[in-house]
Amino acid sequence: MSKISAKKNPARSKPMTAFEVLSEIIFKLKMIGDNDLRKGLETLQDEIHKSFSATFISEYIDKIRNIVQEFKDRLYRVHPEIESFVNELVEGLVKTETDIKNILLTQQAKHQSDIEFNAYLESELKAMEKSFLVADDLKKIKKPVFETLKDITNRINGKSGLDDERHHQIQKQLETMGHQVTLAQNEAKLMEEKSKEFLRSSLYDELTGVFNRRGYQEELNKQWNIFKRYGTVFSLVLFDIDDFKIINDTFGHKAGDMVLQEVAKGTKKIFRNVDVPARYGGDELIVILPNTDLERALISAERMRKMIEKKNLRYQGKKIKITISIGVATANKTDTPETFFERADRALYVAKNSGKNQTQSEESVAQ
Repeated sequence: MSKISAKKNPARSKPMTAFEVLSEIIFKLKMIGDNDLRKGLETLQDEIHKSFSATFISEYIDKIRNIVQEFKDRLYRVHPEIESFVNELVEGLVKTETDIKNILLTQQAKHQSDIEFNAYLESELKAMEKSFLVADDLKKIKKPVFETLKDITNRINGKSGLDDERHHQIQKQLETMGHQVTLAQNEAKLMEEKSKEFLRSSLYDELTGVFNRRGYQEELNKQWNIFKRYGTVFSLVLFDIDDFKIINDTFGHKAGDMVLQEVAKGTKKIFRNVDVPARYGGDELIVILPNTDLERALISAERMRKMIEKKNLRYQGKKIKITISIGVATANKTDTPETFFERADRALYVAKNSGKNQTQSEESVAQ
């Protein structure tokens, strides 16, 4: 009795789906961006998870590209040199879109081929069954049956070869995409390092190492949201260096820079790790004190003032005497971030106009 066998396919690894590729792209991009980029990608990720459809691949890629473009625009405003790097990232997304579409087309072609082949088998088997039912002589049906079986075998082998070819195409495309993912990982790592560097330069003051005004504003907004939600008290300590212009005019701007650096260092010695010092502008510095009422803020401010007063700074052999004037305020329920700062600023004004080298609170202004 003859054995009829089909060609067996080798074991196959499961190819990545379009959904998995998109998820991988979003995951990698989330590693390199800022909060706005991550929020945009997370929103899109939720949308894809809830209602993924291969029909909308181009739309998903466009949304990713737009989110990345917005990120690029934000960075470019601060660091123009980042533009070329993000452009490469966007070009990579375009290439990925093409690769995903090619994989989908190959998978769809295989699916259609499977449907047609199954229909062919069903038709041939029904024809054979009918032949057996109506035939009165087995010899008469032997030849057509074996011819049909031979044709089915050839079709199976042909389809198997075609499936192997399509599988090879998909694997080759996936290998290409895998290489691109590896490159993206390396680029993401580089981008993460650059992002940290850019973040530091955009939020921190280069001279003193503390937050700059933009960094201060971001930290104030965070603390303000906590205050509004939970009512957790916090205070501001605002101070500037007395007669800073005279120091610059007498000793030079390098000496003035040294004084600013020393005062900034002083904030790190006096205030807690959770407190947030920043250079507000020029010779003016400010410290955000979370979970601190007015009384405790005044104590810390006075410690800062006394420490600076006792400093013996020398520049090119010459002694520089420095003092600071300080204004202190605590947030209340009727405040806005602007009115809160204004009360600390008015207290500082009183300190400056009452002889300098002193600490005044918002209560001094009220009196």
